[in-house]
Amino acid sequence: MKRYIVLFPLLILLSINLIAQDRVKPKEGFYINWNTSVTQKEVKPSIPISAEEAKVINCYYVTFDAQHRMASVQYFLSGKPSNKGNYGAFELRRTYSKKGMQDSFYNTEGTAITNSSGVGRNKYYFNTDGFWVKKEFYNLDNKQVESDGVASIELTRNKNHEVATWIRYNLKRDTIPFYNKLKKTHIRFDSQGQLAFMQNRDSEGNLENGEMGVAEVAYKYDEHGMLLSKEFRNENHHPIMHPTLKYSRIEYRDFNKYGFSRRFYCIDENGYPMEMGVIEYNENMSRKTKTYFDRYGEAANCPFGFSNAVYHYNDKGEFVKEVRFNLAGEEQ
Repeated sequence: MKRYIVLFPLLILLSINLIAQDRVKPKEGFYINWNTSVTQKEVKPSIPISAEEAKVINCYYVTFDAQHRMASVQYFLSGKPSNKGNYGAFELRRTYSKKGMQDSFYNTEGTAITNSSGVGRNKYYFNTDGFWVKKEFYNLDNKQVESDGVASIELTRNKNHEVATWIRYNLKRDTIPFYNKLKKTHIRFDSQGQLAFMQNRDSEGNLENGEMGVAEVAYKYDEHGMLLSKEFRNENHHPIMHPTLKYSRIEYRDFNKYGFSRRFYCIDENGYPMEMGVIEYNENMSRKTKTYFDRYGEAANCPFGFSNAVYHYNDKGEFVKEVRFNLAGEEQ
């Protein structure tokens, strides 16, 4: 009897340990998002779906190596291999060495290609702790190139190995502004490792308004890495209206099982609702329509002059265009 009393707690501890290990170990399979980690420490896919669901839902198939590092990711559009992955190709394959890692891109025929941004290789360089701090873009001839004007990205990391600052350069080593025209972006995370702030700071570390009047952007995410809200603030942490997006804060609500929001709310710098948007999705989870309503729930034109947007796709399910209409039904 005493032996069972001793063994039972040990068995509980062993079970808990095995469960914890299983949670940490990534699993090969289909996911809605192939990577939700903004810390740039590891690849974290989210919202797994079944092989049956993957025959219809737009998704990614992710594999991992023996060290539980991401080895490859493939994109499927309406259940079929597609070259429209968000990395600009059908497949991204990642290889590792002691000093860094490298991404290569492939089309649906398995041929190595340059992706839609003209990049054939992403080359990453590790720091002494094994986390990448520099990323460079190359073509298939191993010549460094610019991707959307950027040839390299350099990071610094905090004590938790999360990204602390982010800066981009072209081939001439000129700084290329990033989000909200910030030349050097300072990044802060919450206790769960989710992105909390992207900030503009001066040489002494103080918040400073950037070119667009934005000093920081505050974020909230759910446990799956889905964006819940985003707010623009000035150097005094006060909410401000974004000069081009025409709102101070946007909130996403009413998520479906695949992590897609069916409603969003635009709010001004005083916290008052400006308008609401309702999004409809096709069976594969691509956007079907987006409709705007005012704060009273009446159909209305958004600040950009349209009330309803309809999304068009080709017979492969690939996005073709967005057609906008005003309240009178006139195409904008």
